[in-house]
Amino acid sequence: MTLLSLWAVRSAAEARRQEAAAEAQKAVAEAERATAEVAKEEALNNAAEARRQEAIAVTAEAVAVTEREEAERQAKIALSRQLAAQAQNELNNDNPDLAFLLAIEAIKAKDTLEALIRLDTKSYAVAFFQSQSILTAKIS
Repeated sequence: MTLLSLWAVRSAAEARRQEAAAEAQKAVAEAERATAEVAKEEALNNAAEARRQEAIAVTAEAVAVTEREEAERQAKIALSRQLAAQAQNELNNDNPDLAFLLAIEAIKAKDTLEALIRLDTKSYAVAFFQSQSILTAKIS
């Protein structure tokens, strides 16, 4: 082989080596691009999951607030009914002043039908005003 042909073979080998190196760099670049694409997709999925979790948390908070408000409303109803029952009991025990005050507190707690009935009972008013006139007569 002549020097020229040896040089041509060597140049061709070097060109193939450079071509192989370029192909390897392309493969590495493609792998890095694919890795970046996967990372981007994971980031988008994580962001979507975070938004979903936030929506769930907001919904749960709204439900909790609604349930707390309902529990408070039910507690006021129970207190009103209890005070109305105590008012009726005091009226039955000839204690109209306390019965009237309990009926008013029952209304303040929650204007339930029971509280309104107790406050609307004419016997409260009659007994209350009778006791007031007795007290006024005793004071005078």
